[in-house]
Amino acid sequence: MLLLVAKVFKVLLLPLFIFIMYETLTFLKERKIDEKIRSGVEKYNRDYEDRITSIKYSQYYVSKNKKKNYIDGLDLLIEKSNIRYRIPLMTSEVLIILSLILAIILSLVIYLQLFNILAGIVVAIIGYNIPSIGLKVLANKNARKVDNYMTSFVNILENFCYIKDDISYAITNATPYLKEPLKSYAVTYSLTVNYGGDPFEALEDLKDKVDNKRFKFLIKNLQLCLKYKGQFIEVLKESKESMKSYQIERDKRKKAVERTRMTILAMLVVCIVLGVGSVSMNPMLILVLKNTFAGQVIVVYNIAAISFTIYKLLTIEKFDY
Repeated sequence: MLLLVAKVFKVLLLPLFIFIMYETLTFLKERKIDEKIRSGVEKYNRDYEDRITSIKYSQYYVSKNKKKNYIDGLDLLIEKSNIRYRIPLMTSEVLIILSLILAIILSLVIYLQLFNILAGIVVAIIGYNIPSIGLKVLANKNARKVDNYMTSFVNILENFCYIKDDISYAITNATPYLKEPLKSYAVTYSLTVNYGGDPFEALEDLKDKVDNKRFKFLIKNLQLCLKYKGQFIEVLKESKESMKSYQIERDKRKKAVERTRMTILAMLVVCIVLGVGSVSMNPMLILVLKNTFAGQVIVVYNIAAISFTIYKLLTIEKFDY
């Protein structure tokens, strides 16, 4: 009898599931839940954009020496990483929540494995910073991409400035020929200007999106040209000439960075291999590391050292020149 009931239940399970899903979707549609969600998301994004604008206004026009608070720093990091191009709902609040969740999970895993409170705390701190470090890596990656595309970016702008010596015209028409992340930045600039925004302010916003001094220097020159009604074509020509010598130095730096990265990576691999080898050859060492204060300190130190080394490997190419 029970087997018969079980078979009937299995047969009815799929139609029942489909019926419940249909009724749920009908319920949501009748009450226009999707429109409310869409409206809420749009308001959420508008509030974020307003906050970013307020942060930048405060940074550049209220006090340039004013120190950013933690939340403002995260918002600017999100902006520079261009992560919202892939995850539109990413804000500092979402980032903090994800960081806390990751910190709790990692600390619990380490504590349950090692029964080491100190190691759990250190791993929690490391785990909390992993999402922010990931955004820094993306921001550095964007800076490198911009650095690689600078020459072609200037060439395209120069070609359009030959048609009309207007930087807004040049950026708007150059957009289809640009690569990411410059393409997204150019789209944002064009939308701002086309909807009545000040071109100078739009250039200021464009300048702040990338941690690349060469790019910032170029945009600053375009701003001065806009302010004093100079010729954009001349500014772009001079910028193109200065980039030729810069590219030679950049290539030398790339080679030096690669050598440094390989050295650090080799040292990290040797350290991990020696540690794993020591533990595998001497099982008693695991008990010493887990049950003695000196062993726990060694574990914590190695976790922190390896984490810092990986962080330097990921951020060594930061373009700060």
